[in-house]
Amino acid sequence: MTRDQVEELIRRLSGAEAVEAAEVLGALGHEALCRALNTPEVLVVPGGRRALSAQLARQDAAAVTGALMRALAHKDWRPVQVAFDAIQAFGERMIPVLIENLEKEEEPAGRASTIMTLERMGASAAGNTLARAAHEDPVSEVRLAAVQALGRIGGDQAPAAAVAGLRDESQAVRLAAVRAAGWLRAREAVEGVIDFARAAATDARAAAVYALDRIGDTRATGFVTGLLKDPAPYVRWSAAVALRRLWTAKCEAALREAIGDADEVVATAALETLCIKRGRGSRQILLTLASEARPALRATAVCYISRG
Repeated sequence: MTRDQVEELIRRLSGAEAVEAAEVLGALGHEALCRALNTPEVLVVPGGRRALSAQLARQDAAAVTGALMRALAHKDWRPVQVAFDAIQAFGERMIPVLIENLEKEEEPAGRASTIMTLERMGASAAGNTLARAAHEDPVSEVRLAAVQALGRIGGDQAPAAAVAGLRDESQAVRLAAVRAAGWLRAREAVEGVIDFARAAATDARAAAVYALDRIGDTRATGFVTGLLKDPAPYVRWSAAVALRRLWTAKCEAALREAIGDADEVVATAALETLCIKRGRGSRQILLTLASEARPALRATAVCYISRG
């Protein structure tokens, strides 16, 4: 087949005949497929991208590995997606290749894409390399990806990476570390998450509350109880819910006060937390709220009364 004929097949990846074109390219071998992989403008149809990935995954892994690693660093997202899908199809045998690529790749985008691929593959063997990237990479986007990957994958290195990430100069990396600490239930990160939340924006404060909830360490109870007076209703609601896991007797008075919150969703969450943690001890307040004007509070009170 001539070069022009191969180019025509590659162009057909962008149309209705994408699957058939990919199959013919696959029959021609890895060189034709790799040429298509490096032609992002034709990879506009999801079916064409999937078909190209499937054909790449049917080739000898050694023959296409270099092209797949280069595609992970591509500035266009489409070759990255095709490479990602093909690598996943090859399975665990690609993990050592990805680890080596992470160590050698010069392009930050390539390192970040490699990390995300390792994360999706649950590559626990990459723990040491990911930890080095989380601590040492000069590009914040790569450190963020590494912290997030360790949070998802877990492993011995992950909690320390989350704690270190909480001190990163980048706000985005610190937020990723907060989330990772929650996923890992890393008790050693409690103080760092609290420090982060004190100066964070609304969404980030809510993320910190969720992380503290997941960790479940009552050292955070006082701080989270204080957030029942946060200016943002979503943060107040998050705090009311988190206190179900962070419960101590000292937060009861604040929750009772929160039942009067101007936001009915927050007030209802506070009531439910009291009902869950105090049981029959909340009956008197339930009887009072059974005639409450606000519908959600009234319905919640009636529901819990009926449960006895």
